Amino acid sequence: MKESGFKKTIDWYNSNAKTYANSISDKIPQYQIDEFVDAVGVDGYIPDAGCGGGRDSNLLSQKRLKTVGLDISEGLLAEARKNFPNLDFRLQSFINSDFKDAEFDGIWANLCLVHFENLEDTKNSFKEFNRVLKPSGYLHLVVKERVNRGETEVVTDAMTNHPRFFRFYTKDEINNYLTENNFEIIKNNKYQETDYYPNGRKGEYFLRILAKKI
Repeated sequence: MKESGFKKTIDWYNSNAKTYANSISDKIPQYQIDEFVDAVGVDGYIPDAGCGGGRDSNLLSQKRLKTVGLDISEGLLAEARKNFPNLDFRLQSFINSDFKDAEFDGIWANLCLVHFENLEDTKNSFKEFNRVLKPSGYLHLVVKERVNRGETEVVTDAMTNHPRFFRFYTKDEINNYLTENNFEIIKNNKYQETDYYPNGRKGEYFLRILAKKI
């Protein structure tokens, strides 16, 4: 593991949980949430994989989805539990979870694959998405797109001047992982952060995928 790799990045989130959660509190992916809820249907049971400070878990629960937030950062989970005490948050990896087969109606996986150093972790995540999702269940996935950069990069954080490790993906790469794990791709669109957030970063590109388990 690289010095500024996965573990160091999780340590950063633990140490800067409140600052980080506050910094993204207004970056609400509302249209993505609305489309996901329309697909899954109200009262559906979903995990928020990589829930962070609980922002999306709260928004999804307000849309009448039964949500369980999962993260491996104890600091971020502490923020989530403090800010949203009525919701269910668990210290758990989504790579090898203890959920039953076909337990969920949908999966919300917003930027949860961006810090993996090992591609096997990415591949295992897609296998786990398939395992815990019911047939015809929906997967929402957002990743950072690889545009004019390598597969991985250590990026210095503007808030604390601390390096964090990131992995970037191509559209074809994500499509292959989905089809290999029996997902039908409903949408796969690219957007720049400034397209939706006026104070976002130019040149920061994302892929947003909505897929259905076959």
